[in-house]
Amino acid sequence: MKKILALILACAWLLMVLSGCAGTSSSQAPQASESASTSQNVSQDTDYPKRQIDLIVPYSAGGDTDLAARAIADYLSKEWDQPIVVINQSGAVATAKEFSRAEPDGYTVMAFMSGEASCHNANNVTPTVDFSKDVTPIARLTRFPIAFCVKADAPWADFKEFSDWVVENPDQLTWGASSMTGPAAINVADWCNAIGADFTQTRMVQADGAADGATKVAGGHITVHIGAPKGFMSLVDAGKCRLIAMSPFQHTYYPEIPTAEEQGVPGMTYSNAVCLWMPNGVDQAIIDKWNAGIEKAFADPVFQESMAKIEAMGDYLNAEDTKAFIQEEIDNYTALAEELGLRK
Repeated sequence: MKKILALILACAWLLMVLSGCAGTSSSQAPQASESASTSQNVSQDTDYPKRQIDLIVPYSAGGDTDLAARAIADYLSKEWDQPIVVINQSGAVATAKEFSRAEPDGYTVMAFMSGEASCHNANNVTPTVDFSKDVTPIARLTRFPIAFCVKADAPWADFKEFSDWVVENPDQLTWGASSMTGPAAINVADWCNAIGADFTQTRMVQADGAADGATKVAGGHITVHIGAPKGFMSLVDAGKCRLIAMSPFQHTYYPEIPTAEEQGVPGMTYSNAVCLWMPNGVDQAIIDKWNAGIEKAFADPVFQESMAKIEAMGDYLNAEDTKAFIQEEIDNYTALAEELGLRK
């Protein structure tokens, strides 16, 4: 009996030893390591940012992109207790290409117009920077319509009359743009496509930005310039130019200017938006922190007031929705560019 009892105790002891060994086997070790690593990553991401963030704006100071970027930079600098410094650079596409090579650590961010990004992809078979692959959109801050600027004493009573004239006289339509690969070409092509005019008979004249375009309109050097409304307002206020339409929707701060559709010209789609981008490879937790911070800003009446002061039409989208928004623009404008021979 004692021998049997001793044997039972020995077996029990052996089972306990084997069980303990299984609990510390090599197959369990990686799980413990992964758990520690995940916890460490969460801790590191929670600490972001630990130093200054550079927010690159590849446009001049005072424009729509610059002002929106400065508004969110000011808010998040206070929210995160770290400086976010806006850096203006010239050469939008070249700057975006350089930005795409930046360290993906969350400390270099770029504000860039969605329309310019989408049109660059649409009009170039081999884009300098592919905005659907080379960089990561993380948020949309604003979205605004484009304005059609004509001379103050232009003979057309409204946009429908103007559009009908273009259908009959496409070879007399001159419009301003910096190049045939930029947004202005897509703007005019989008309009001609909507009204059934022959875009290929129209003529581009060199114009660098809305202010230069408005000056050429006022001087009678071009028929129309299309772009951000604020860029035209100094000459509109001076009585040299007038805005004949907004498209594709109403501008909150210029409600007196009717939309193209309200004037009987539906079908145009082009608008513009200020979006934030990061280099590919940034940790998702950092992107999530930006989205959480921007969402909080847009819910804050003080931030909303700051956006109103700069006449920015706030229209926030998170990273996932912004990516889908930009890809849809790229797809739509690429189809139009291919149809009209703009894609080179």
